[in-house]
Amino acid sequence: MPDLDAPIYPNIPESEGCALHVTIYIDPNNVKAFFEAYRPVYDGCVSEKECTFFSVYQNPENPGQISWIEHSTKNPEWLFKNQFTKEYYREYFKVTEAMFVKPREIKWFKRVEGYTTVKEE
Repeated sequence: MPDLDAPIYPNIPESEGCALHVTIYIDPNNVKAFFEAYRPVYDGCVSEKECTFFSVYQNPENPGQISWIEHSTKNPEWLFKNQFTKEYYREYFKVTEAMFVKPREIKWFKRVEGYTTVKEE
């Protein structure tokens, strides 16, 4: 489980919002099991009112490299204290962290006003 007590950008207002970019690396043989454990987290996240966008990506040349982008109306500190502590994360962390072949990468970004476009596919 990631360190949920670590202060993350403590001076950003809660209402500022953010984009979370995560990349994980797992053995390609575990991809199916990963997505089975990940589905409840994905479904839980997208049902939260604070989540305004969530998309998952897989590297076609390395199927064990999986990334996702999540946009939230809240700041990173709020997500660590309120979102990542939800019940549906517990089993996910327990099952999937053993699958990692290298540490997860987490990056936080602030939206640049005037440079966001969302189109229907």
